[in-house]
Amino acid sequence: MRVPVPKNWQAEDLTAPITDEATPPASSALLVSAVLWSEALAVTPYCGTGHQFDSLQAGAPETRHLGIVTPPASVHCRAALSRGWQGNGFTSTAAPYHEGSTSDGGLTGNDVVRVPCNMSLGYVSVGVFSGQNADIEVSGDTLNDAPSAPINRLFEVQTLGAPYVEPWRISKVAGFSVVPSDRLADLETL
Repeated sequence: MRVPVPKNWQAEDLTAPITDEATPPASSALLVSAVLWSEALAVTPYCGTGHQFDSLQAGAPETRHLGIVTPPASVHCRAALSRGWQGNGFTSTAAPYHEGSTSDGGLTGNDVVRVPCNMSLGYVSVGVFSGQNADIEVSGDTLNDAPSAPINRLFEVQTLGAPYVEPWRISKVAGFSVVPSDRLADLETL
């Protein structure tokens, strides 16, 4: 509902013509598009950012490459890593972390996000679901866009005024989902 704007009729010249030269009005499709775009930007929730892999396939890849739909005004995202795990005796040859990265945040060096595996002694994370042995590990909530080492932190994404597909990489997981955890407060700046 729009608030009515009061008009000072005392200041109007009531003998002047009511309208000027006619101009073509905007098409209704253009007006509807303008309203829908701004409403969608402000209120639409984003679903479907989780990805379930074909993880029971033999020889599942160590690192997954995927695209995540990122909502407008997103700056950082937090990830939930679904993983399977299995016994490995008392030794583990796997790295004690999951490596993740975004195209915007950087794919190598200190730009890589390392989420700890947090496995008990004698267990190793695997990129498949195996029986009842599964859990979810959540990436860190630390905001650090220029880390001095590859640490557990929020993932950087490109900040745009419309949804887009951000390329991601993640290792040693059987499923992956993302939630925007940091968005611009002022959407008009986009």
